Amino acid sequence: MGIQLHEIVNAAPDEVATLVRLRQECGWDAESVPAWIASAQAGDRVNFFVITDSEDVSKPHIIGMISLVLDLPLEKHMADKSMFRSELQSLFISSTFRGKGLGEQTVLHTEKYARERGIQELTLHVWSGNKKLIKTYKKLGYTQFTDLIPSTWPGWDGTTIGMRKFL
Repeated sequence: MGIQLHEIVNAAPDEVATLVRLRQECGWDAESVPAWIASAQAGDRVNFFVITDSEDVSKPHIIGMISLVLDLPLEKHMADKSMFRSELQSLFISSTFRGKGLGEQTVLHTEKYARERGIQELTLHVWSGNKKLIKTYKKLGYTQFTDLIPSTWPGWDGTTIGMRKFL
């Protein structure tokens, strides 16, 4: 099974509702969707649906999402347009599609999109306790470049690490 990325350009109400549903399914950031849409409209973020390959292209099956943040004024070490550095955020694959390598495919497709637009470095945050995900990102060529960082995510008191990959 393969995937495609569908860029959400001018989010229609049904696309916004789908993003909210996906975020509710994963259990975090559903309330951030309107800000993500506004950030995309301002040119600072690109949001994608992850869609499974299907013979019927008129009925795409949305199985997840990912975002590419192009600029973070308060976190330039993670995303800075002037340095051709962007951050992968909000990767989520629906539970029934996990364990099939679709998350890895999603990251690789997002890297291709970024490379085609001149981005030279991708960064990401990952929960420091998620050893399986850290191992996956390392397999994809990402390396740790920050020490443990206390999370700023509301309601979560864990730590994250920053990882990066030069494209």
